[in-house]
Amino acid sequence: MSSDSDQTPHETAAERDPGPVRTELTSRADTRPAGPDRVTVYPVGASGDEKMATWLTVNADCVIEARWFR
Repeated sequence: MSSDSDQTPHETAAERDPGPVRTELTSRADTRPAGPDRVTVYPVGASGDEKMATWLTVNADCVIEARWFR
């Protein structure tokens, strides 16, 4: 009888090599007549699919300048 405890789970290629980590971000502000202005942040140079997987959008009045954190 063998034990399954010595077996490792199967990994996908993306889990083994996630690729380069993007650290530089860019943002885009959208003014809307029927609602609050919004700011979307995403990695610089991201493809359309990468943007859809990594973007973050918030109301513009929630965004503060980074210098306030320094």
